[in-house]
Amino acid sequence: MNRADTEAGRVTHPGPDTAPGNRLVLVLGGARSGKSRTAEQLALAGAWPVTYVATAVAGDEEMAARIAHHKQRRPAEWRLIEEPYNLPAVFSPSSPPTTFIVDCLTIYISNWLLRLEEAGLSGTRLEEGVLQQVDMLLQAARRQPGLVVLVSNELGQGVVPPYPLGRIFRDIAGWANQKAAAIADEVYYCLAGIAIDLKQWQAFPGTPGTPGTPDTPGIPGTPGIPGSRPGSGNK
Repeated sequence: MNRADTEAGRVTHPGPDTAPGNRLVLVLGGARSGKSRTAEQLALAGAWPVTYVATAVAGDEEMAARIAHHKQRRPAEWRLIEEPYNLPAVFSPSSPPTTFIVDCLTIYISNWLLRLEEAGLSGTRLEEGVLQQVDMLLQAARRQPGLVVLVSNELGQGVVPPYPLGRIFRDIAGWANQKAAAIADEVYYCLAGIAIDLKQWQAFPGTPGTPGTPDTPGIPGTPGIPGSRPGSGNK
């Protein structure tokens, strides 16, 4: 994929090579929007054992504190895998059904962006190198039996980064989210703790991976997710 194709709206997507009985869910949102808690609630609603896959590395005190906060909130019986670079190796199409939470895609992109930049890649080659890693992740997650909940940040609605690498990061994150959304069975956008099912609330038919425009306008509820009904709350 090159920049011209992307800017023209021709974002390439990994194939749908879907395994029987699997489900891929993308949970998007800004900072403190409730996306991680939504992912956790989706996992708790299932019957399979849960594996939490963390992509962050505690490089400073602030990140260490964020990681500790997430650990305290998770059930003790959940398995933890810390994998900043090789997420495809986490999944196996021959494994028994399992629920995976991958938190998060955005940090995974950041990890690869910095690694490939240090290796000397720049410009289009840097973008394509990172997106190739995203494609491999999505293909592996799509074939995993059970449920994979992929958490990602929506970065395109904030301030334009003042430095080139920041703008590249923002663009790659946006393209990666498009790729993930196109092949996901469900996509939830979290805003103020409320999870909105984007694939059930579509205004433009023909978007890759979406069922089309609903006959009745409005936002359907998302049962089982905190904040999706009046009075349910999501703290």
